Amino acid sequence: MIDKKESNDTEAPFSGKYWDNHEKGMYKCAVCGAELFSSDTKFDSGTGWPSFTQPVRSTACYVYVLRMNNGQLYVGSTCNLEKRIKEHKNGKVFTTKKYMPVSLIYYESYNSEKDARKREKMLKYHGSAFAKLKTRIIDNQEISPAGFTDPVNLEHIELKEDLSQGMRRTEVLCKKCGAHLGHVFDDLPAGRQGKRYCINSVCLNFEKEEK
Repeated sequence: MIDKKESNDTEAPFSGKYWDNHEKGMYKCAVCGAELFSSDTKFDSGTGWPSFTQPVRSTACYVYVLRMNNGQLYVGSTCNLEKRIKEHKNGKVFTTKKYMPVSLIYYESYNSEKDARKREKMLKYHGSAFAKLKTRIIDNQEISPAGFTDPVNLEHIELKEDLSQGMRRTEVLCKKCGAHLGHVFDDLPAGRQGKRYCINSVCLNFEKEEK
């Protein structure tokens, strides 16, 4: 195990133990053990560092907010966010057949479907709760301005502006312990969705998937 200070420096490219690892499993924070990235989102970026298109999502249920083409906001809940958004987009959800969604603008995660349903009902039937949420998300910079790209998944990571070494970058930190992990960039190869999370091997521990 390493401490936060040891993980602050960027390791030399092609020197880490995970940049060329192709085994199935979970990449965890080397400091606190929190789950961070799945091998399902790992790809060869050619940079010499482990690269992922997105952080891991919890096996949770979600409350989400869509912006419709008439300007209104729609609140729903689901345990499969990506599938549900596609159903909305294809007009398969009764409540969105009249007005089609323009973008997914916000979501919250919950440990159980019961908790997600409870939150959904509160937002739908209590105007004050929805008004508070609307105020919070109205200027949310994490949201994709158009399309159905998910908002930045910040369940397990934090993002912070990094102006060190004469560059302007976005630093990735473990949300649980604050350890430095690497940086994130908007330069994915054509055909891939998400971002390039460029992570240091020394900041990770790999847990192989059991067959």
